Amino acid sequence: MNWENILKYILTLAIMNKRLQLQYNMYQKSVLDLLKGQQIICIYGASNDKDITSCLQLLKSHCHQVYMVQAKNNRAFQIKQLLGFDDIKVLYDGDISKTTLDVVNKVCQIDQTILVIGSFYIMDEVRMVLKICQSECDFK
Repeated sequence: MNWENILKYILTLAIMNKRLQLQYNMYQKSVLDLLKGQQIICIYGASNDKDITSCLQLLKSHCHQVYMVQAKNNRAFQIKQLLGFDDIKVLYDGDISKTTLDVVNKVCQIDQTILVIGSFYIMDEVRMVLKICQSECDFK
């Protein structure tokens, strides 16, 4: 399997002012502008101090599918609080590794982009499970 064709971007994102922004090399670009016109599958995890409702509404309006994951620490947003959110998918009780592998191997089609949003903890686990070192993740 060619990971480069399946996984086009792995981005660490900051949630600021209810907008998703990417800061890289002193430039700020809207992630949604970078991925405009692409079918996006989002894997999202957040800490419990984030405005989850606003973030999920933004993601649902721009992404083909949204999968919620949960870090294994006390700062993580608890997925069981998602009751009432339509179209948010939870696999394996939010297990990061299992959800990522399932999305990459079973859900994602060749013309879709997987966008991973979350803390450094979540990003590290995704990198480990996909065997991608940080230096391989460029933002060209």
